[in-house]
Amino acid sequence: MTPMQLVLAVLVPGAFCAIALLSLSLVPASEKDSADASPRPDGWVRRALPALVGVGAFFFADLGLNQWHELWPKDGTQRFLAIAIAAGVAGVVHALVGLIAVTAVLRLVLGAGLALGVLVPLPEMYMPRALLVGLTVGSGVWLAGTGAVLDGVGRRVPRAATVLALVASAMLAAPGIFQSGYAGGAQLAGGLGAIAGGAFLIAAVRRDRVGTLSGLHTVWLAVFGAVLLVTYGYQDVPVWSALPVMALAPFGVVAALAVKHGVVRVGLAGLAAAVIAGGATLAVVALDSNDAASEDGSSYGY
Repeated sequence: MTPMQLVLAVLVPGAFCAIALLSLSLVPASEKDSADASPRPDGWVRRALPALVGVGAFFFADLGLNQWHELWPKDGTQRFLAIAIAAGVAGVVHALVGLIAVTAVLRLVLGAGLALGVLVPLPEMYMPRALLVGLTVGSGVWLAGTGAVLDGVGRRVPRAATVLALVASAMLAAPGIFQSGYAGGAQLAGGLGAIAGGAFLIAAVRRDRVGTLSGLHTVWLAVFGAVLLVTYGYQDVPVWSALPVMALAPFGVVAALAVKHGVVRVGLAGLAAAVIAGGATLAVVALDSNDAASEDGSSYGY
C-alpha cells in the first residue's frame, strides 16, 4: 500500500465521518434525540443522515482499494460500494419508519443480498449451492441480529460504546484477514476501523447530539460482513475458522450493560470486542497459516 493509498483508504474515510457527524451534531434540533421520541421532520433528517455519512466515508475506502469502477462489476470482490449504498438506503428507510419489525426485515434482506452479491460469481466447484444457501441465510440472520443488539444497547448506554466495539472489531480482525491472504480485505478493515473511529470521537464528545447511529451501524456491518464472506469464498484454501468469531465480535458491546459508569461501559465494550476479534486473529495464525503457506498464493477472485 502506497502512502497515497493509505491516506485515501484509511485517513480520509475517518476524517470524512468525523467531520460530517460533527456538522450534523451542530444542527439545532427541536426534539430530544431518543428512540421513544415522536419523530418530527427535523428529527428524521438527523436520523437519516448518519447512514449516508457511512456510505460517503466508505466511498473513499473503496476508491483507495479498487479505484474507479462500475457500480456492479462482474468481479464479486469489487461490489462493496454497491453493498454500502444498498445498506445506506436501508438505514434511511429505518430512520424514516422507525419500526423494529421493518428494520429487522430490511437487514435480513440486506444480509442475504450481500452474500449473494459477492458469492454468486464464484463457480459452483468453489461455492456449492448448498453452501451458498447456508451462507446467505446466515448472513441475513447475522446482520439483523447484530444490528438489533447494537441498536438496543445504544439506547441504554453512551453511543460511543457501540462504535468503539466496531473499531476494535475491525482493527483486530484486519491482521487475521491479512493472514488469510486477502490484503485488500485487511485494507478495507482498516478503513472501516477509521470510519467507526471517527464516529466514536464525535459520539464520545457530543453523545446525544449526533442523532441515532443505527443507519451507520447498518452500513458498517453490511460491508464488514461482505469482507468476511469474500475472505472465505475467494480463498484457494478457505479460512473458515476465524469467520464465526470475527462475525461475533460486535456482540462484545453487550458487556457494556453490566455496569452503570459510562467510562467503564465503553471500556468493557471495546475490551470484549477486542478479545473476541483477537481470538479470531490467533485462530487464523494457528490453524490456517500452514495451509496458506503451502499454496502458491494464487487466487481466483482478487
